This record gives sequence, C-alpha cells and structure tokens, in this order.
Amino acid sequence: MKQARGGWWFRPAGRFGAAAVCLLVFACSSGPPSADVLFGGSAVAGGASDAVSAGGFDGLYTGTADILVNGNFGCPLQLAVSNFRVQGGEVRFGGFRAPIAADGSVANAWFAGMTLNGHFAGTTFTGAVNTQAGYGHSGPLQTCLYTIKVQRTAG
Repeated sequence: MKQARGGWWFRPAGRFGAAAVCLLVFACSSGPPSADVLFGGSAVAGGASDAVSAGGFDGLYTGTADILVNGNFGCPLQLAVSNFRVQGGEVRFGGFRAPIAADGSVANAWFAGMTLNGHFAGTTFTGAVNTQAGYGHSGPLQTCLYTIKVQRTAG
C-alpha cells in the first residue's frame, strides 16, 4: 500500500501481485467468469435460450471452458460459456466468427490473435481456445489454453 493525496491506494507488487488481484476478483464473483466476455463478446443471462432449428447445428450452446495450459499461473481455471451461437452454418462465440465444415469441424477461427478449433458431434461442441498469441490482453489471458465443451440448449 502506498499513500496518495487524500488517502491510501493499493498498488500490486509486480506481475504476481497483479495476477493475485485478478484471481481475487474472479474468486469473489458469483460464479466462474464468462468466456463469452473474455473472448470478445457478451454473456447471456441464465436460462435464456433460442428455438433450435430442425436441421444442422443452429441454436444456442452453453457449457464451460476449462484450463488446459496455465502459462503464467494467472489464467482462470474455469470460464462459463453462455453465448456460443450457431446460425446458418456459422459459429458466433465471443469475437469469433467461423464457418462450420460439412464434417462438423471448426478450424482456425481467429479473433485478436486467439484461435478457436473444434468439432460438433450431435448437440455437443468440443474444442479449444488458444489465447497464447492474443494481443491486447493484459495479465492472465496472455498464456492460456482452454478446452471448451458446450451443449445445445433447446427452447
């Protein structure tokens, strides 16, 4: 702590102090942080759903993103995914927009230097987001690799 004019303020001590503050913020939230927001999009309130079309993969998917590689030990261990959408053969998740191949795969979707890869099987998408090459991210998201597993929610 350091005294500033008119009072005290907190200054984290270096890289590990900043990571500790970030982890404290995530730990004090009501649930896991939202991957939708951290990866450039917006979250959907719990219970929200879209009607699912009869064919293809269209619909709203929800689930989690779990840490696989925690490069600087500051990555949130689990992130909620509430706004993973498929519409017209395209994935929309965070800032990612990517076509779905005929075999159900999503390959090398790119947003802000991060990549999304994965595969649809029935009503489930399993994949990964690699933030290791992302730019514009400070602190913990610089060196994270997440596995994503989401299920289509029927409305």
